[in-house]
Order: sequence, then C-alpha cells, then structure tokens
Amino acid sequence: MFRTLQHLLFASTVLLVSACSNLVIQDDPGREPPKGPFQAPYLSVTAEQAITLETAYRHQRRAVLEALDGRSPVGFKAGLTSVAGQQRFNLREPVAGVLWPDSALRFDGDKAVIKRADFRKPMLEMELAFRVNTLIPEPLADVSEVQYVVAEVMPALEIPDLGFDSTVGMTGEAIVAANAGARAFLLGPALDPESVDINAVRARLRLDGSTLQRGDATQVMGNQWKALFWLINTLVEQGWVIQPGQVLLTGAMGNMIPLETGVYEAHFNGLGYLRLQVE
Repeated sequence: MFRTLQHLLFASTVLLVSACSNLVIQDDPGREPPKGPFQAPYLSVTAEQAITLETAYRHQRRAVLEALDGRSPVGFKAGLTSVAGQQRFNLREPVAGVLWPDSALRFDGDKAVIKRADFRKPMLEMELAFRVNTLIPEPLADVSEVQYVVAEVMPALEIPDLGFDSTVGMTGEAIVAANAGARAFLLGPALDPESVDINAVRARLRLDGSTLQRGDATQVMGNQWKALFWLINTLVEQGWVIQPGQVLLTGAMGNMIPLETGVYEAHFNGLGYLRLQVE
C-alpha cells in the first residue's frame, strides 16, 4: 500500500512539472511527421564535432533531430557502461544515444532474421531493456525514483553498428557524435520489474550451439537502477523529453562482440530467451 501511494505521488509530481514547464516535446508539434518506413542514416563525424563530449552530444542531437524529421525516437540507449569499455576509448563515463524509429526487430517467439549485409560493422550485445510508463521532462532526483518510471523489463539483444565515417577515428567522442552506433535491437517478452530481481539476472549467449560468453546485470555500472538513473538524467540534460512507451537499453551484459552469420541464442534467467538468425 505504501509503495502504491509513493508511486501515485511521484506520478502526480511528474505530471504537474510537465504541465507547468515550457518544455517542447517535439520541435514542431504542429507538423505532420513523414509517413512510410524510416531509414536510419550513417552519421559522419568530423574532428571539430568530436573535440569534447559536450560538442559531440550537441552534434548528435542536431544530426538525430534532422534525420528524425518530426518523428519520435523509439527509445534511447546507453553504451560503454563497463569501466573496461570506457578505458578503451579514454572515457570516464558511459555514452548515450537515440534509438531510431523502426529499429526494433520482429521477434515472433521463435526467432528474428536479419542480413549481415544490411550493416557496415555490426556488433552484438546482451542487454536489459525497460519501457517507460510516464513523461520524464526533468532529471530524476534520486536513484530510488527510477522504479516508478518504468513499467516493463525485457531481455534484449542490441546490434550497434560502428561503421560510421570519421576523420578522427573511433574515439569515445566520435562514437557519441555518431549516435553511439545505434542501429537495431531485439526485445523479448515483457515482465513487471517488481517480479524480477533485476540485478540478479544472468545471461548466456550461444552461436550455433557453442557458448560465446556469459554476462550478468551488475556488469552494467554495477547496478541496473543506477544505469537507468544515469541514462535518464543524461538524456534530459541533452534536451530530450522521455515519453511513455519509449524503450531504454542500459548497456552490455558481457562484452560487445562482432556480429557473425549463424543462429544466436541468448538465455536470461527469469526473463526468457531470444533467438536471432543472421544470414
């Protein structure tokens, strides 16, 4: 009962803040977004756009808004959420990006099918995904608030594509400017987060029956709720208003690996499995 009252109080506060703010959810809400399937662009990055993280995020937002052309993102993602990943690209924190419209792969309960030739330099990550249940126009005050803004947790496979054009190589800043390599992702069945011990989730990835790696939820910033808190607040600080129904990917459970042809199977204890066929 106390938890329910807390949830209602938090939701009421969010709605009040949203109603009283001057934030604009879309740059031009009166304009009809284009119809038809969305084609995600391959973003190019110049040295000037990747001087600092602040500059890279500004370029990311401009480029993404231009490409969206009035459409809404399907969600957002975190990347390089492990210390090792950050050190590899000389960063001190994770990175964030925007999930393109129509980038969710269709999973019919058996498998999803993609063609490797549709990507440039595709990678693969086991992740957890969370669906937002309310408008988030301002940063959250505390990690404890995160549980009130997500309605579902799902197993996920993300397929980032690092084949972007860059005059400065693959630096952390360049990855940010290129929208953190966002390209495609696959979601499994949804569960109530309260029914799962999120930080106890472990996963195993196989390719054609052979185990590639194992991962666990705490490899993502040590705590999934902490990762969500960081991702939400980073996005809001970059000017995004997170909307109900959007998906948040928190980052790799295990290593990011090159995508190869074959059949991948990812099993998440307590959450189910995903199967992806790469042709």
